[in-house]
Amino acid sequence: MVAAPYHRLGQGILANRAILEAPRDQAEATMRALGVDYVALCNGPRDPTRRTAASLRDALLDNEPVGFLEDLGAGGDAAVRL
Repeated sequence: MVAAPYHRLGQGILANRAILEAPRDQAEATMRALGVDYVALCNGPRDPTRRTAASLRDALLDNEPVGFLEDLGAGGDAAVRL
């Protein structure tokens, strides 16, 4: 499954939101249920209206360790993190 902002990828968009906006434990359960192997995240300016203190997205953007994910990218300054 791929999540991107294209109208024909509705299932992926919904899964992306369910994972990245959820607390870590819920995000992990959803990822495992959907068989997600990788998470790619754009590393850019944040929308302050979307900040959720406990979300997986914010943990990743804050460079907090997430036990069930391994950072495969070029570090915190890369445009895209994997």
